[in-house]
Amino acid sequence: MNKFRFKTALAVILLLAAASAALAEPVPARPASPEQMLFEEAQARESAGDVLGAIALYEKAIRQNPSSEFAGEALFRSAALYDERLYVPPLALERYRLYLARYKGRLSIRAAARIKDLARFEKVNIPAYQRYRRIMDLGANKPVEARRQMEAFIAANPKCGFADEAILWLANEIKGFRRGVTNLAVEEPAIRRSMALYQRILDEYPESPVRLAALKNMGDCYRFLGDYESARRYYRKVVAEGGPEGRLLVGEYWRMTNLNIYRNKALYAAVVLFAALFGSLFILLDLDRKSFVRGLLSGLKGAAWLLPVAAALFFVVWRYTDATKDNINGTEPAMVAWIMATAMLALVVNGLAVEADRTRPVSAALYLTILCGMILCLVYAGFYALDLLPYVEKLFI
Repeated sequence: MNKFRFKTALAVILLLAAASAALAEPVPARPASPEQMLFEEAQARESAGDVLGAIALYEKAIRQNPSSEFAGEALFRSAALYDERLYVPPLALERYRLYLARYKGRLSIRAAARIKDLARFEKVNIPAYQRYRRIMDLGANKPVEARRQMEAFIAANPKCGFADEAILWLANEIKGFRRGVTNLAVEEPAIRRSMALYQRILDEYPESPVRLAALKNMGDCYRFLGDYESARRYYRKVVAEGGPEGRLLVGEYWRMTNLNIYRNKALYAAVVLFAALFGSLFILLDLDRKSFVRGLLSGLKGAAWLLPVAAALFFVVWRYTDATKDNINGTEPAMVAWIMATAMLALVVNGLAVEADRTRPVSAALYLTILCGMILCLVYAGFYALDLLPYVEKLFI
């Protein structure tokens, strides 16, 4: 009985081993179809820079079997090469449209977007368009030379059908939107020159499809120059003319412009209020010359006690704080110095108030209200000057 069980178990083990060996044998690979071979060869030609050879092979693969799994991809690649490498919009549009009509595959969204972008170039002068695109390509490596050539192109082709886009590209390159503004005094001449080009688009091409971009960029330029009212006016035009698209285009810039306008108005209010409170304080205290001098000296002595503390705090913050991680541009020491200076000024004023109170009673409630108002005005003005308001707003808003 045991011998029978042993033989049965051995047979089962051998059968399982044979099955595992059979399963482990590699499945022979399916030979590549002629369309796949053509597609892969076309990709190799494209990578090697042989654009015309790649297009010929892509289109041969399509003709050989239009229902092949590679046909749709080949048609899209052919369209993309006419679009992005040869710069022939009519042939690119023809193939993008055919792709949407025949295949509607994973690249349909990109094809539809390119059809929308290329539609205005369908009937333009092809050599002029190719020249325009090659100048744009040149801008990646030789921006100064590209700007010079684009200026010459615009002067020679004002009626080419896409001069507005060429002017927009030139204005953006001169302004340097991708660089950002690091030194306004250095950048301002370029900004002003770009603004003239944006205005040219608005004046000469009122129906241009890049009108919204020109309006938005004009707003950006005014914002960089600190003219927030003008910036807001242009952003409003973008929203009024572009609707949801315009609102999306201006986005955060419009909100930040409004915020800067409110900051400026608050600064003006703080200056006026401080002057009014300062005058009210002297009326309230009503000190003669001798009393004023005694109160001033008393206040200065009180402030002198705070000076070592202020100096130590300034040193600690300056030495041990990495302000760049807090997004306040390294101005923490200056912020501390301004707050300490404001506190010492408050002590000086307090010395005057104490001296005045010896002559006649001073309303404590009124005095403290005036003093607190003056302190708030000074702190706001200091934070504004140090560009610390965004940091404070992040803490409290």
